[in-house]
Amino acid sequence: MASIKNRILTLNGGSSSIKFALFALGNPPKRELHGQISRIGQTNTSLLVADESDAGVISTNTSRVMVQVIPTDEEQMIARTVWHLLTNNKE
Repeated sequence: MASIKNRILTLNGGSSSIKFALFALGNPPKRELHGQISRIGQTNTSLLVADESDAGVISTNTSRVMVQVIPTDEEQMIARTVWHLLTNNKE
C-alpha cells in the first residue's frame, strides 16, 4: 500500500464490534484493506485485518475449523458515497 493520501477510511460500529475498510479514491473506490474488532468489552476480544490478496481465509493450518470472512457491500457503499461527496459527482 502506498501513501495514505487519497484514501477513504470507513468505520461501521455495533454494540460489541467495529468493522473498518480503507479504500483508494476512484470510481469505484478500490478496497485495499479491511478488518474488524469483535467482542469488544468481552473476553476473547479479537482483531482481524486483511488485505485484498488474503482471499478471505483467516484460519491457520492448525485450526480445528476453516474460518473465512465473507465481505459485504456496506463498506463499498460508504466509500462510494464519500467519493461522490468529495468530487461533487451527481451520479
